[in-house]
Amino acid sequence: MVDREKMSSRSDSKVRKRLKIQPRDRRVVWFVGVHGIVTMLHIKQFAFESFTDDGFWESVSDQAVYRRLKKLCDAGLLVHTRTWHGDHGIYRATRSGLAMADLDLDPVRLDKRDYEHDLRVVDLALALTDYTCEGWIPERLIRSRIKPGMSIGRAPDGLMVGSGGERWAIELEVSGKESQRYYEACDKYAERHRVRIPEDSDGWELEDHLDDYFESKGEIDGVVWYFFSDRKRRRALAAAKKVFQERAEEHYLTDHLHFGFQDANHPEPPPFGKWEKQLEAERRAASERQAEEEEKQRRGAKEKEDAKYREAENYLTEREREHVRDSVMQKLGGAPPAWLYEPTLREATMEAASAKREREENRRHRKDAVKDWVLGRRI
Repeated sequence: MVDREKMSSRSDSKVRKRLKIQPRDRRVVWFVGVHGIVTMLHIKQFAFESFTDDGFWESVSDQAVYRRLKKLCDAGLLVHTRTWHGDHGIYRATRSGLAMADLDLDPVRLDKRDYEHDLRVVDLALALTDYTCEGWIPERLIRSRIKPGMSIGRAPDGLMVGSGGERWAIELEVSGKESQRYYEACDKYAERHRVRIPEDSDGWELEDHLDDYFESKGEIDGVVWYFFSDRKRRRALAAAKKVFQERAEEHYLTDHLHFGFQDANHPEPPPFGKWEKQLEAERRAASERQAEEEEKQRRGAKEKEDAKYREAENYLTEREREHVRDSVMQKLGGAPPAWLYEPTLREATMEAASAKREREENRRHRKDAVKDWVLGRRI
């Protein structure tokens, strides 16, 4: 392997002064820095190709991308390394490039053992996010936060965050594992499944989601494994089913388990839906609480109405009550149905009691007036 780092830091500084850094250059250096190693094609898909406002696909030639990347390399922001014969090579961010992109990361060292896997993870990240990497948190950013003595469990190949704040771990399998290792991975992830998504997480930045990930000791809402081998996919699926069976004895242990096992050749994003289900559950709960409150108020109003009716009924004599019943029957004409007779009788009874109270009150006022007049004459 040959690193194309021919310039001294002093020369890099002079080139950077001559090079006008564009916003796209910063995006490119950030993209390279957070993923560690990328190819020209990755950079082209991420920063040099997109849909226009009119819906047309806009792209540039490979040569144009190479020319811009060479300028970034000459400025000491990126370094290009040819790996093996016939390969176009890979790009990595230098310490200066990482600083320019505001990334608190160390320059990555090329490791042949992880070379294929790491590049395929970049492929997957671009495919799952329509080449924008929006909502994607690479493993490199996750591991950069891990301090000595900190435990967040297994670090995934990436975290993918949905629009509502739902957080899924992404695993890409290139070499494959034994069944026991898949079982252990599924079991550990099962312990870290999040019961609910925070209310305000739909407005968080990726850094906020990363902070919450560590504060919660690695809680996630689901895991998706992507496989190039269907045989390995079935092996992992069997391990996950075993985890479910062992945890199914206590319902709450499987309530929030979400696993997915997909084909890496045709990757689909995680089945985001927990946020919408959570909102729907909260709306349903709020509606039920409102209905309960309205029913409580209705029962309270009915109890007050019944109490007023009983008071009115007791206030009338039996003869007066009989007179009210006869009046209602005469008004309704014979034998009215109960749904009409009973409310009419209640209303008539309370009106009769109210009229009786008014008569007695008037009579009392007249007596008091006469008494006052007599006492006044005597004085």
